[in-house]
Amino acid sequence: MYFHGNNICTEFQIEKYISVFGLNKSPPVPEYILLVFNRDIYDFMKKISNTNEKCADLKLKRNFFDFTIQDIKLRVFLTGDGAPIVAHTLEILINRGAKFIIGLGYTSSINPKVLRIGDYFIPKNILRTDGLSRLYIKSSKPVFIDYYLLNYIFNCLNKKNNTVVGLGCSTDSYFRHSSKKISKYLSCGVLALDMESGAFMSVTNYYGILSILVNIVSEEISHQFWNINYPCARKKIELFYNELPNILSYINIKRSKFYEQKITV
Repeated sequence: MYFHGNNICTEFQIEKYISVFGLNKSPPVPEYILLVFNRDIYDFMKKISNTNEKCADLKLKRNFFDFTIQDIKLRVFLTGDGAPIVAHTLEILINRGAKFIIGLGYTSSINPKVLRIGDYFIPKNILRTDGLSRLYIKSSKPVFIDYYLLNYIFNCLNKKNNTVVGLGCSTDSYFRHSSKKISKYLSCGVLALDMESGAFMSVTNYYGILSILVNIVSEEISHQFWNINYPCARKKIELFYNELPNILSYINIKRSKFYEQKITV
C-alpha cells in the first residue's frame, strides 16, 4: 500500500484490474519504457524499428512492441492523446515493474520566436492546468526533472536538431485556447502546450520513477494564427530514434538516484 499525505492508493486495486483484464498473462514489462502519446509517432517508430506489434489490453487495445538496443530491452507503448489514458497506462506499467520511462509526443508552441515547428522541446517544469495531475501532486507543488539526465539528452538531441528547454503547460482541451489564456501563459514564461505532460510528470514523480519527457513541436499557436505542419515534425522522429542508444546507455551506466525517495503530496 502506498501512502502519500491524505491519499491512499492500494496496490491491490491495481493488481485486481491487471488480473481481471488478463494483463498478468501478457509479456513481462521491462524496466525501460518509451511511452508514446500519438499514433503517428508510434507507427513511424514501429516502421523504422522493423518489429512486430502486440496487444497488451484486449479491452482498450493498448499496443506495444519490443526491441533491444545495446543489450537493453526497450518497450515502446502507445497510450493515445490526453491525461487520463497516460496516467492509466503509467499506473499499470509501474505496477508491473517499469523503472525508467521516456515520454515522447507532439506539442504546440505558443512562442514561435523561441520554439518553432520541428524543434525538440524538453520541459524543465510544467504549469499544470489539467484536472488529472493534481490528483497525484498538488498544483501548488512543482514536478521534478533529473537535471543531469535533462542536460545529457539536450546535448544529444541539440547536436542533430534545434532543442529547447523551458516551461511547458498541460491542458485538457485541444481547441479552447483563447487569446486571453495564451497571453496569461506567455506572461508565466510558458513556451508550449500539450495534454499529456502534466499527467506524465505527476504520476512518475508520485511513484518515484526516473523519467524524462521529449516533445516534437508540430504546431504553432498565436493570437493571429494556428500553424500546423505534421510532415515537418514527423521528420524529427527518426533523429530521436537514432539517439536512443546513447540515451539508454547513459541511463544504464549512471542510473540517477534523484527519484529514490517517493514524493509526499
